Amino acid sequence: MIVSARFKVNAKSRWRVLTLLASSVLLTGMLSSCAPKIGLDERVARQRSYEDLLSKAVLALRVSDKQSLYRADAMLRLAEELVPRTARVADALGCLAIRNSENEKAKSFFQEALRRDPYYARAHAHLGFLAEVEGRKDEASSYYETAIRLAPLDPRVRWNYASYLYGRNSKEEGTRELEKALSLLSPKELEALRGKASFLD
Repeated sequence: MIVSARFKVNAKSRWRVLTLLASSVLLTGMLSSCAPKIGLDERVARQRSYEDLLSKAVLALRVSDKQSLYRADAMLRLAEELVPRTARVADALGCLAIRNSENEKAKSFFQEALRRDPYYARAHAHLGFLAEVEGRKDEASSYYETAIRLAPLDPRVRWNYASYLYGRNSKEEGTRELEKALSLLSPKELEALRGKASFLD
């Protein structure tokens, strides 16, 4: 709402008001021009470093020993500084929290990922995993189904959903989802899954 008022001012007072307004506008412009600006080359370099840090953090998460998890946390925090407020980093921090047996903290990170990007499918899938672990089967189904709708070609989402279906003894449906996941997984991803029921990275 804009509130307006009429004031009776003489020419001298009006001049003072206009002078003050002009000074304020000029000062604001000067301050803005003094603010550091990131050039295109720097933005590209930061994006590359961000992607590299995320890739290395995922590898560290898969190792999952204490030192690797510590390194993953440091890399993810740095990635957050380089490219702030991305769903990918919040989701990865949630996966890290799960590995540290901090499920409530993990849930907060996954929810933060969805605040940053409501369409980030893996955060939905990871919330489904937590709901499954905590015995909230209907909620888990809803999260997994949403993840599948958002990212039907994401093999990790499909694999986790297949694992969930097998856990519920829905073997026929689980097998169909597993076949879809296998058709999408790369050899490296298959190797990463060796001996694991779900993707959590």
